[in-house]
Amino acid sequence: MFKRFQSQSFFIALLIVSMIIWGGGWPAGKAVSSYGSVMNILTSRYLLVVLSMFPFILWYKIDFSIKKEGWIHLFCAGALLAFYSFLFLDGLQKGFAGAAGVLVTTLNPIFA
Repeated sequence: MFKRFQSQSFFIALLIVSMIIWGGGWPAGKAVSSYGSVMNILTSRYLLVVLSMFPFILWYKIDFSIKKEGWIHLFCAGALLAFYSFLFLDGLQKGFAGAAGVLVTTLNPIFA
């Protein structure tokens, strides 16, 4: 029983830390959105992600092949993520980070 309590407490602590980090994304996004246009920031962000993942793919020898039926899912997921990122930064340029965090936190469960 004691081990279960320890693992549950650790899990709850990790949840709290993850929510603090997630909540910090809104003010960080607001700060980043003031440095340039949304398209330039997104291009830099995704280019940095690809360049930083490439060495890990080579180091761990990860198979990078995608099945034919997976391409449509990959394209849809990528387009939706890019659209969300665009709206995220564009909205933060025009609005307030605190209000955005509250609206998204309360409206996501309702829409889901």
